[in-house]
Parts: sequence; C-alpha cells; structure tokens
Amino acid sequence: MKYTAGWNSPGCLPEHDPYVFDTYEEAREFLFDELSICADHEYLSTQCDDWVLGDQFRSAAVEVRKQTVPFATSVGQTVYWIEAVQEVTFEDEVVELICTIRSFLKAFDNSTITETMIADLRNRVDAVECWVEEGDQDPRSMGWVDDRGRP
Repeated sequence: MKYTAGWNSPGCLPEHDPYVFDTYEEAREFLFDELSICADHEYLSTQCDDWVLGDQFRSAAVEVRKQTVPFATSVGQTVYWIEAVQEVTFEDEVVELICTIRSFLKAFDNSTITETMIADLRNRVDAVECWVEEGDQDPRSMGWVDDRGRP
C-alpha cells in the first residue's frame, strides 16, 4: 500500500499532484516538515502580536505526528491530508482488460466478417486469463500483450 500527502483549498483540486510515499511514516514526516516550514515562514513574516496562523501551523505539525491514516487538518483556508491508496497491479489491469475484451467480443458473435480475428483474440484472451489465474506464463514474454497488458 502507498500513501499520498498534499494540501488544497476545500472544494478545489490541489494545485499539484499529491506526493506519493511507500510508508505512512514517510508521508507523515513530509507533511510535518511542510507544516513546520509554513509555521516558520509565518513567524518570520508577521509581527509578534499576530502569530495566530503560525501557531495553527505549528499545532497541525504536532498533530500530524499523533494521527493515523487517514489524516486531515485545516489551517487557514487550506486542508492538509494523508491518504492510503490501493496500488493497481499488472494483474489487476489484465483482469480489467479481459472483462472489457469479452464484452467487446459479445457484440461480434455470429459475425462472419471478422470471425478469424475474433477467434484469434479469444484465444489470446483465454491464454492471458489462464496466466492470471495460474501465474504460469507471462503473456508479455510471449508477445501476446504489451507492457500495459494490451493485446
């Protein structure tokens, strides 16, 4: 499982893609560092009597180290967050491709114009499906699908 961390204004997409990490600890430390940098910036750029936003950033930085996934906190008009994301494996992509191709092939049942192409495609899909189920042979090495699992 991977983890993403980022920030955005509520109701808006982030200005950049989320940062991706292998562990929650890496994501947490990244967000802690970012919030700490924001706090330091606020402390340095404002008068001593107006450190409210800096204090909020500092509190959020401390809070991120205490929480688990999913994590979200607001500072000012920005939401800072960490989420767990499910990785999509090559096998998942192949299974999805097989379902799509089988649906497509049903539209050509009883068609004589493309009968040979469809028979060949069915054979390839069957072979890939067997590989996914049994893990015996990699269809990429057989030239039946490309690196993205497409015939």
